[in-house]
This record gives sequence, C-alpha cells and structure tokens, in this order.
Amino acid sequence: MKSEFKHKKKDTCKPTGLGSFQSFLFLLVVAVVIGALLIDRQAHASIHPQPIGTIYEIKETSLLEVIMARLHHLKETGEMDQMQEEFTGRALNTIKNPPGVNLPRADYTRSKYYDPSITFNEDILLPDGEILHPAGTRVNPLRVRGLSKRLIFIDQRDQEQVAWAYDRYMESMWRDKVILVAGSYIDLMNEWKQPVYFDQLGVGASADVTGTPKRETMVRRFNIQSLPAIIYQEGDFLRIDEVQI
Repeated sequence: MKSEFKHKKKDTCKPTGLGSFQSFLFLLVVAVVIGALLIDRQAHASIHPQPIGTIYEIKETSLLEVIMARLHHLKETGEMDQMQEEFTGRALNTIKNPPGVNLPRADYTRSKYYDPSITFNEDILLPDGEILHPAGTRVNPLRVRGLSKRLIFIDQRDQEQVAWAYDRYMESMWRDKVILVAGSYIDLMNEWKQPVYFDQLGVGASADVTGTPKRETMVRRFNIQSLPAIIYQEGDFLRIDEVQI
C-alpha cells in the first residue's frame, strides 16, 4: 500500500490591524524626535553663529564717537553756545517780525467796494433737518451782522503810517482795529499799550514757485494795492480806501 502523505501548507502570518497602527506610531515618534533635534540645532546655530571665513577687526571709528567728539569740541570752544544764541535770535526775530507783504505808499487816494455776498451751492440745513437756505440762495453777511469797526492796514516799518493810524485809532476811542501787513506787532503794542493785529504770512507759510503765498490773507482777499488802507461798511458793501498821506 502506498502511503499517502498529505502535505499541509504552512500558514503565512498576516499583520493584523493593531500591528500596523503600532508601526505607524513608532515611525511618527521617530520623525518627531529627529525634527526636534534639527530645530534645536538650528536654534543653537542662530544664537551662537559660527563664523564663515576670516574675521577682521573693525578699524573705522564709530559714527557715534565722531558725533560726540564734535559736540565736545563745540562745547569746549564755545561754538555751541554761539550757535544756540544765533538760533534763539533768529527764532525771536521771526516771532516779532513775521514775514509780511511789501506794499507801496498810496500816491493818491482811491476807493473801491467789496461785496461779501455768497451763494450756496447746496441746501443749508438746521440741526433738525429743516432747510434754512435752499441751494442757489445768495446771502450778504453784512445784513446779518454789520461791521462795527474800521480796519486800518499799515506797514509798521513806516513811521508816518504808524502816526497816521494812531490818530485814527484815538478818534475811534481804541475801537478800530489796526492791522499790520509788515513789521513788528509786538513793538507797536508795547509802544501804544493797546492790542494790535497782523495780517502777515506767519512762520512756515507755503508759497508757489514765484514766492507768492498760498495762504489767504486779508490783503489778498480785499485786493489792497497800497497803504495805508481803511475798510469799513457802507450799506451792503465794504468800502476800501487807500489813502495818500
């Protein structure tokens, strides 16, 4: 009898689901550890950078040291005090004598009129929304509030204009307003012991390429061409007299 042998196939081990997860977790931990080591190494390199190439000592003098040495020299020689005095003098002079306008003396007396009326391009509303003035309305502010004082424009550097304005000022019992277009309003106030105004450009006033100031002044608004000049109300207009003295 032939003996029959049955060959049994060997069982192959297949990985279970749990084993796959453990392998993945192990690889993830290894990746995290390697990444942490690389980051730590880079951080250490950024804090303690290693030189690349030859390092040479800086021979140039520090700019801060140059500036401090210059300031020390200026202070020791007295130049700094002199510079401060000059700067203070220029600043005080600008305050006392703001940039003005050079206008000629009037060679004859002439008069003109200025209409201060304005026309509204849009409705003027009250706080409650009611229309006060519809668009297109023309309003003369002198009808709302008149000009009770005369405005006297002079150049303080011209003593004849100053004397002429002083007489007009006294006639009004100091009610008129004397306005300078040039000169020192501070000196004139100290002399008269009365308030004096000025219609000058002021510090830092902008100008175009021709030097003409861009800021609106009363001289430009009323087109005053010569001095002295007086502005006062006459009816619904402002009368402007440029007076020969």
